Amino acid sequence: MLNSMFQFSQRRAVRSPCLNGGICVTIFFFTISILSCFFLLFFFAGIGWALIYLCAAAFLSFLYICWLRQSRQISNMIPVSAFLAVEEDTGLDASAIAALPSFQYQRFSKDSSNGIDDNGWVQCAICIGNVQIGEMVRNLPVCKHLFHVECVDMWLSSHSTCPMCRTTVVLDIEAQPPV
Repeated sequence: MLNSMFQFSQRRAVRSPCLNGGICVTIFFFTISILSCFFLLFFFAGIGWALIYLCAAAFLSFLYICWLRQSRQISNMIPVSAFLAVEEDTGLDASAIAALPSFQYQRFSKDSSNGIDDNGWVQCAICIGNVQIGEMVRNLPVCKHLFHVECVDMWLSSHSTCPMCRTTVVLDIEAQPPV
């Protein structure tokens, strides 16, 4: 993939108009001739004719550039999507989301397994709200992050990763890494 991108950039560089010099020199002399005609008209015919000439030259230059872009060989160009090997994250299906553990939240003492003391608050990173005692929460199996059921269900329907650490949500118990 990287090799094809390098070949594409080399092919584009060879076709660049400024490397072979032909089109760049033409554009340079075209610009010089337009400006010299503008100054000649300005000195001999007045500002009105010079501005009309300059507007017409700018319009014709714009049409020429548009024609050049249209006449380019698009079939030889590699589409940008070929370089972006990004997989779309479609999320999890409803049955997989329902299989994740959910429970009513309650605070734990400091000597409990999750290390949250009686004065600490757990915050849902999706809605940025505090998790209240008795609310239904979901615990993601791999990273052990805690979220409101409604929030994480909506998130997991469009993403297959944890909203906080971006760890892939694994449903199979044997496939989970040790924590």
